[in-house]
Amino acid sequence: MRKHLLVALILLLSFPLEAQETCTDFEVSDLEYASVAKITGRSGTRAYFYGDNDSCMTNNRCRKPQFIIPNEYVIVTSPLDHSACALYVNGRTGVQTKGWLKGSVLGYNLAPALATWTGTWRNDNGNTITLRVRNGQVSATGAATFRRNTGEFNGTAAVADGILNIESGDCTVRMANLGRQLYVVDNSGCGGLNVSFTGSYKKQP
Repeated sequence: MRKHLLVALILLLSFPLEAQETCTDFEVSDLEYASVAKITGRSGTRAYFYGDNDSCMTNNRCRKPQFIIPNEYVIVTSPLDHSACALYVNGRTGVQTKGWLKGSVLGYNLAPALATWTGTWRNDNGNTITLRVRNGQVSATGAATFRRNTGEFNGTAAVADGILNIESGDCTVRMANLGRQLYVVDNSGCGGLNVSFTGSYKKQP
């Protein structure tokens, strides 16, 4: 028995920890410890996405065709020594891309300024979230519908690493300010049947 356990331990340690990591789905639980980072680099450079294997970055074996240019924002979870799981929301189309980014292209503590949260944000389903900055915190009010069912939330909280967490009764809403888009996820407890605030929002003029 001891010999079998030793063999199993050797096999387990023979695989790098980075290869066992997978990128998250960026749901409400994932954003609890997430942060917003800014893509850094010289003008004209590209930050490419990689597949779920940190070690392949050394020779580009799993580099994806999707990339981000400098000064765009991403949501980051599960940072490792040399990479991080990231989600990018296209500011114009709202198309989402997720994967691993090299840590060298990520600038932390560079999230959008607090004042940029202020305004009314709307998604393609007509749901709205109104945000106001007061005394260093953000006051949030949301309204959503699905057919005849409705949902709403309101609350005030401080922004932490570009993420706003609002608790409103049984409803939990987490938002990430990505500059031109507001990425929002909820816990499915914010209203009637099939009512959800989850999605990408654009600020209204």
